[in-house]
Amino acid sequence: MQGTKQLTYITLIVILLTMFIAQAHSEDKELTSITDNPGFNYFKSTLLQVIEQRRPELSGQHHFYVAHYREGSEYTYMFWQEARLFWVLHLGTPEEYGWMSMLLPSSGELLHIDKDVVATQEEVGTSTYMVSQQWINDKIFKCVVDGDLITVTYP
Repeated sequence: MQGTKQLTYITLIVILLTMFIAQAHSEDKELTSITDNPGFNYFKSTLLQVIEQRRPELSGQHHFYVAHYREGSEYTYMFWQEARLFWVLHLGTPEEYGWMSMLLPSSGELLHIDKDVVATQEEVGTSTYMVSQQWINDKIFKCVVDGDLITVTYP
């Protein structure tokens, strides 16, 4: 009787783990890449304008990391390594004007890593533009490790 109980529990655990792993894999498949966006070419040309606007003194290769996102999402995350800037990026449209929000982000959509990141959530408090170190680390990880690298040469 004792062996039957153990076997039942082990079987139940295996089934639950299998379901969890299958769900995790199906969630991964739901993510899409910025390179699949119909306005991707306009996105890349807007990145050049971002460099010109925000850090024109930085010549050479620029590395923009964009997190994968769920189909139908309106936002994703983007990290510009050389300028140490981070966007909560509004996903544009297939038209060029659809990406202009990168140039004029709303409050809280653009973070300066060296100024807007604090050590703890308590330090963030009720701020509408500051984030914790843990939050930014998680989002940058999603951009760099699980996202796409877009390189742009300027000028």
